[in-house]
Amino acid sequence: MSGFAFKQFTIHQEGVAMKVGVDGVMLGAWASGPEQVGRILDIGTGTGVIALMLAQRFIQASVMGVEVNPAAACGASDNIARSKWHDRIEIVCADIADFVQHPTAQFDIIASNPPYFTDGFPVADTGRKWARDTQSLPHMVLATVMYHLLAPAGIASVILPVQEGEQFIQIMQQQQLFLHKHTRVVTKAGKQSKRSLLAFGKTQVPVAEDEIMIHEASGEFSSAYRKLTGDFYLAF
Repeated sequence: MSGFAFKQFTIHQEGVAMKVGVDGVMLGAWASGPEQVGRILDIGTGTGVIALMLAQRFIQASVMGVEVNPAAACGASDNIARSKWHDRIEIVCADIADFVQHPTAQFDIIASNPPYFTDGFPVADTGRKWARDTQSLPHMVLATVMYHLLAPAGIASVILPVQEGEQFIQIMQQQQLFLHKHTRVVTKAGKQSKRSLLAFGKTQVPVAEDEIMIHEASGEFSSAYRKLTGDFYLAF
C-alpha cells in the first residue's frame, strides 16, 4: 500500500477527502506550547498527520486527534497504529462540539487546520467540499471549544488564509483568547503572504510577528522552510 512517506512515519490516505498538504505540515512543525507539554489535541485530525508530527516533536506528551468523519477517523487510526507512537496517540470519532461537552482534561497544545470556505464554494468532490467548508466546523464553534479545552498556560494554533485569519483573531478575542504569535507565510519571494500561522493563549502578551518564505525566487525551497520542516520531509 503506497502512502506519503515522512522521515519517521507514513501517511496512507486512500479515499481521504483532504490529503496531506503544505498547510498541515507547516502547522504541525510550527505549533508550540508551554515549557511542559503533557497533553495535545488535534481538532479535525483528518489523516492524523498533525497528530503524528506533534507526537514526534513532543516525546513526553499524549496526543488526541478528534475527527467527525468516520472514514477519515478510521484512516487516521490506521496511520497511528502503524507508527512508533501508537501508544501515545488516540483518535476519537466525534463532533468537537459534542466532544467538548464531556472533556477528560484540558490540553497544553491545541492545533487545528480548520476549514475556511463558506457555503457554496464550488468543489466538485462533496467529501472534499465538506472538509473545507466552515459548515463542518464554524470558526465561532472552534474558538469556543479552544477556550474550554485549553489549559491556562496552553497555546492554541491554527493556519488560515490571510483574510480569514484576521477574522479569526477577532473571533478568538471575543472568547478571551489572545494572539501571541503571527507568522505570515509567503509562497515565493516577491509574492504577498497567502497564509497566516496564528498562536493564541489565555493571557495578553506582546504579539511576536515574523514571516516565512517557502520558495526562493529561483524556485528552490528557502533555508527557513527547510529548517522548519527538516525533521519531517524526506527531501530535506
